[in-house]
Amino acid sequence: MRIDNHESFAVDLSGWTIRGAAEFRFAAGTVVPAGSSVFVVTDANEFRNREFAPQSKLQTFFVPGLQGTVQPNGRFELFDGQGQMIANATWRTEITGDLNHDGQISALDIDRLCEAIRSGEDNQAFDFQADNRIDQNDLHVFIRDILKTRPGDVNLDGQFDSTDLVLVFQAGEYDDALVRNSSYSTGDWNCDQEFDSADFVTVFQFQKTFASIPAPSAATPPAAATPRQTGVQFEGRNWPRPSPSDPRWMASR
Repeated sequence: MRIDNHESFAVDLSGWTIRGAAEFRFAAGTVVPAGSSVFVVTDANEFRNREFAPQSKLQTFFVPGLQGTVQPNGRFELFDGQGQMIANATWRTEITGDLNHDGQISALDIDRLCEAIRSGEDNQAFDFQADNRIDQNDLHVFIRDILKTRPGDVNLDGQFDSTDLVLVFQAGEYDDALVRNSSYSTGDWNCDQEFDSADFVTVFQFQKTFASIPAPSAATPPAAATPRQTGVQFEGRNWPRPSPSDPRWMASR
C-alpha cells in the first residue's frame, strides 16, 4: 500500500490505522514529508528485493508489518489518530507498463509517459524512479526495467539496431518542417516531440548512465503484457495540518 502526501506540509501519521482485509497501525513518530510517500508492506526483505520500483534501495520510505490478506478489489480505509476516516481506496489489478490503459504494452505507453513528463503531471503511477519527480529518469527506468530494452528500440524487440533506424527514417520526420509532430515510434526518444540529432544523443547518454541490459530471450518478449496487482493507493489531500508544537512531529521531522 502507498500513502501519498500531496499537502505542502509534513503529516504526522502517529496512531493512524489502515482497516479492511489487511490492517496496520502507524507507530509514534511516523511522518510523511510534504510531497512524499510512504509504503506499507508486509515484509521488509521482500520489499528490498523487488525487481521493479519502488524498492528500498531507491531510498523509498517504507514501514513493514501489514497484517492480513490483501485481495484484489478489496476495500480499505485510512483513519487518523482520532478515529476519523481520512481516505478509502481499492486494490487495483493492472498490466505492468500499460500506462494508457489500453490493455497492451506498446510505444504508445512511452508516449503517455512523455506527455506526463512534459506537462509536469503529478501522478505517482509514472514515478518509476521512486523519487517523487516525473522526469527523464523515469523514462529511462521505464524503458530499462519494465520494457527491458533501451531508447531507440522502436519495435520493442530488445535491440536498438538497423531495423529501428529503417523504421524511423521511413516515417520521414527527421528534421522536418513540422513542429512537435513526432512520437517515440517515429524517432522522438527524448520526449520533445521532435526527431533530430538530440534523440541520438539521448541514446548514447543512456548507454553511459545506465547499466547495460542483456537482450531478452525470444521466449520472453520485453513488453509481455502480464497482469500485476499494483496495490492500494491513498491520495493524501486536505489532511489535518500537524501542530508545530507537537513534540512527536518536531522530533521526527
